[in-house]
Amino acid sequence: MFEPILKQLACPGQRNPCGGQLNLRSDHSVPGGNHLGCEDVISGLLCCEACGQSYPIIAGIAVILPDWSDYILARCRHISALPAAALPVEAVQLLTDPNARHRRIAQVDNWEATDVLNGYLLSHFLFHALDGPGDLDSIFSSKRIAAQVRQDWPQTPLFLLKSWLTGDLLSGGVLELGCSVGGTVPLLAELLSGPYLGLDMSIRSVAMARRLILGTADAARGLLPEQFALSAKDGLDNATRSRLRGLAVDFVVADALRPPVAKHDWDVVSAMNMVDFSPDPVSFVQMQADLLRLGGRCFTTAPLSPHSPAYKALSDWSSGSASSPADVLTGAYRQAGLALSQWQVDLPWIVPRGPRYVEYFSVDAFLLERLSSPEADIPKETGEWCNDNNTGQVSS
Repeated sequence: MFEPILKQLACPGQRNPCGGQLNLRSDHSVPGGNHLGCEDVISGLLCCEACGQSYPIIAGIAVILPDWSDYILARCRHISALPAAALPVEAVQLLTDPNARHRRIAQVDNWEATDVLNGYLLSHFLFHALDGPGDLDSIFSSKRIAAQVRQDWPQTPLFLLKSWLTGDLLSGGVLELGCSVGGTVPLLAELLSGPYLGLDMSIRSVAMARRLILGTADAARGLLPEQFALSAKDGLDNATRSRLRGLAVDFVVADALRPPVAKHDWDVVSAMNMVDFSPDPVSFVQMQADLLRLGGRCFTTAPLSPHSPAYKALSDWSSGSASSPADVLTGAYRQAGLALSQWQVDLPWIVPRGPRYVEYFSVDAFLLERLSSPEADIPKETGEWCNDNNTGQVSS
């Protein structure tokens, strides 16, 4: 963990939100040599001075979860493969405690599976393979698939996020809920002049993001697949690395529904394909709004289905009269105090699965702005969701 990001962190609390300041106890660190040029804390603890809760730093990754012991035990196969210097004393004691063995979960969720991680790697970093006409051949053996992906990439949400924010300096910082392997950072690097913090529940995804984006040392090697889709050199080019140098940028393990950060503090909160998978979509939408400073913007995408539990929960909370998933989602964000700025529906989300196999699914994307309060006058959005180009912008 890079110490500059510590200023952006706050204690999520054990049962109720705490918000206390987290202090660092570093057991082992390595000097610069990464892309940020600062010391990386490999193992230690983050301790809340308000409630006394502590959170481990494992292989450079802060695990800021109230139930972090269960989380570690569920991933003991990967975490036990780490060198001793990568683990704080508390984690070593937990992993070697015979009384804790019955708490180990044999099957970890699919988000830690190597094929899933490789799919996200290729999906997030496709822009590297689109620089030249033949570069996609290194990913796909099918010319038909390569041509289709090249055609559709400019319509993907990752590309759209950059185009919607281009021209703005993000000095107040970017918080990404569900950052996966960190592919948004290279796309936004030229806009960042403040902190970036990525949160994800997959420790292997966070390890990959730190390796590819931040150029961290090999302390997390045990968390990475022996063979994965990209090498460290494929993360950032030299120009992008120089833009990030001196900024507070990092990725941590945390629950997106209980983000370990202060409210009303961020320029941009991004959550791609998160709200529809949340166990409490209403709280997730309201939480996104609460994280933004006045004038801050929320970027969200969702493959929301009319048959999903999230659709019903959001529809009931907003008005109950919406006629489409896009209406339901914007109605919910309006209820939370956000005004719709731009939208685009039926976008391709591309997930490469193999040299002749790629998955597509359709998502809707929205950029919304934080108003002074939910009671403020919010402009009524107009326009048909299914117009010719499935896109729109609200005039001021």
